[in-house]
Amino acid sequence: MAKVRVLTRIEAALDKAEGGRDVCDRVDLNPTTKKLPEARDSWASGNCDALIALAGGLSNDTAKGAMA
Repeated sequence: MAKVRVLTRIEAALDKAEGGRDVCDRVDLNPTTKKLPEARDSWASGNCDALIALAGGLSNDTAKGAMA
């Protein structure tokens, strides 16, 4: 539940700043390299300027791979 509250707070801050947002929540707990193209496509199609990764470890690695 704490993770949901963090995401909700981040989304609210972005909405308040009128920054727009796109949430990619399809990352597996233990992602493989097969998930990188999906994450990369989500990043590219969102026309994003930044990426915020929540959680840690493999989730952050997937986020970094999406930006590579």
